[in-house]
Amino acid sequence: MSLFTPDTLVDGEYAVAAELNAMFTAIATILNSGIVDENVDAAAAITPSKIAGGAPVKIAATIAGLGTPFDGMTGMLRLGSTPYNFVPLVYDATLGKWVSDEEWAHVDGAAYPFSSYYFNNSTTSYVETACFQFIKHWKQKYDAGLRLQVAYAGTLFTSSGGTEARMGVNLSDFDDGDSAFASLATGYDASSTTSALPLHKARTDWAQPAVAPTQTHGRVAVAIASQTNAITASAARVALGTRFVNA
Repeated sequence: MSLFTPDTLVDGEYAVAAELNAMFTAIATILNSGIVDENVDAAAAITPSKIAGGAPVKIAATIAGLGTPFDGMTGMLRLGSTPYNFVPLVYDATLGKWVSDEEWAHVDGAAYPFSSYYFNNSTTSYVETACFQFIKHWKQKYDAGLRLQVAYAGTLFTSSGGTEARMGVNLSDFDDGDSAFASLATGYDASSTTSALPLHKARTDWAQPAVAPTQTHGRVAVAIASQTNAITASAARVALGTRFVNA
């Protein structure tokens, strides 16, 4: 409904019309210049009900439930039942993905059963170092539409120059009370060196393993292997990163 129309004005009221036009011009100037502090009442507030889609942070049980995203939109997955598992996410339009925070773990030296300062393995099987992450309720996150991505780095060398020392990621899942982990992948996204001197290896571009957990939780670990049995692959200063994106 308009505040006035031309046919409601009568002769002799042109001054009133001019004042109204001036008022609407001032309002248009404010709106076209953007909403700034000097134009907003100090007691004014934008409530969630006035924002498209509801609250500033959308909460849902699945990626699909977050709705149509826009660049910089924040969302929260609420998984399971009380007290729930929460996964905060931000949508990046350039990547075209919902992305979680990164989690990093690192181990500087060696630990039992590895000897000396380095993690050592003299077999062709990928043996895990002590650098790992526990992925709480991995299957729950997977079923909600999230996919795990990994990255890693470390110092790697071989006991025999020309024979590869290899580094990759082992992935497994398990249920509470299991006596062993169920392997999903070994040596994923592996890199290698034939140097007998320690070299820094960094696979920091996020890689997404094509595995689907069937048990509750997950375990992801940096692992090393030798190209040939009886030749030792050694590693130290190992780091492992994980994050989630939508499928």
